[in-house]
Formats: sequence, structure tokens, C-alpha cells
Amino acid sequence: MAQKVKNIIFDLGGVLLNIDFKLTSNAFKALGVSHFDEMFTQHFSNPLFELLETGKIDEAAFYDEFRKEAGLPLTNNQIQDAWNALLLDFPAERINWLEKVAQQYRIFLFSNTNQIHYDCFIQTFSNAFDGKHFNDFLRKPITLSSLV
Repeated sequence: MAQKVKNIIFDLGGVLLNIDFKLTSNAFKALGVSHFDEMFTQHFSNPLFELLETGKIDEAAFYDEFRKEAGLPLTNNQIQDAWNALLLDFPAERINWLEKVAQQYRIFLFSNTNQIHYDCFIQTFSNAFDGKHFNDFLRKPITLSSLV
């Protein structure tokens, strides 16, 4: 007898949330970080970004270390805005579909996001969907940092 599906695990970026890595690269280059693509791409990240995504450093430590690696006196807000530039929107049709799926299945999110991106996309979602909270659709958001 076939077992009934009870749970569905989704990724965030490119599945529920539109993203564009080139926008972050361009934003950092506009701030003078000409070697950003050597630090981070969609398929590679240096240890600093891995520490952030696994929750081993917080945002303040990330900003400080990023300034050192970039060799530039960037503000936290400049780094945050450039880092979040890749986060676009949640298409309404995906969220409407997710809402329907969540009525029949337990929904989980597994994503390699980080606190800086999380804060941004939670606000983006709330602004786009009349104050709803993205996590209301999920049993539990699961991130790399929550597994460490």
C-alpha cells in the first residue's frame, strides 16, 4: 500500500521568492568592491559568507569582516542593501498556490538563507501581502543555521 504524502519541503530562492544574484554583484561593484565575484557567486562563497549562512557569526561581525575583506569603509546599511539586492519578490500566484497546498500538507522550508536576507524577505512578504507573515504558511522554517 502506498504511503500518503504528509509533508512537503520547499526551497526559498528561485522557488517561492524571485532572486537575481547579478543584482547583488552589481550593487557591491557600484560601492567599489570590484572583486566581489571572487568573494561570492551563486555557486561559490568564501568562508565569511559560509559563517553567516550557518549562523556562526551574526550580522555585526559579518559587516565588520566584510569591510576588512573589501578594504572599504562601507556602512552597515550599504552592505545590507547590496547584500539584499538579489532578493526580488514573491509572485502572487506562487503564494496563492502555497496557501492551497498548506491546507492539505504540512509545509516546511529548507533554505541556505541568513538573518540579513531573512529580515528583508519577511518584510518584503508582509508589504506585498497585506501584513501576512510568511512563516504562517510553514510548520517550521529550516535553515542551515538552525541545523548547526
